Amino acid sequence: MNKWSEAITPEFVINYLTVTIQTENPELRTEGLKWITENKDSIKDADTKEMIKPLIACLTDKSKAVREASENLIITVMPLVGYQAFMANMKDFLPAVQQTLKPILEKCKNNSGAGQNAGEGG
Repeated sequence: MNKWSEAITPEFVINYLTVTIQTENPELRTEGLKWITENKDSIKDADTKEMIKPLIACLTDKSKAVREASENLIITVMPLVGYQAFMANMKDFLPAVQQTLKPILEKCKNNSGAGQNAGEGG
């Protein structure tokens, strides 16, 4: 992925990885989230709105490492797109899952400072 990044820029690799972390493959998710985290300075140049649903899905992963990595990335992405954008993307999840995820997203909001920032409402 680093070679791709050198050739096509990190934000394009992040956009690609956003699609791949949607698959329920823990190794793929772990490596994808790890690479995005290592290159998180480029997130602002990526298609951040497309990252929302995959990152929320990773919060439901069985692997604690995947959930934690996703949470850390949400803290980076949320100020760019807004808390409400994350809440709007939860509509496809089952109500029980939504109830589990809401406190996590609230915690991310508090840790990211995304409350009333310009990105709010995305």
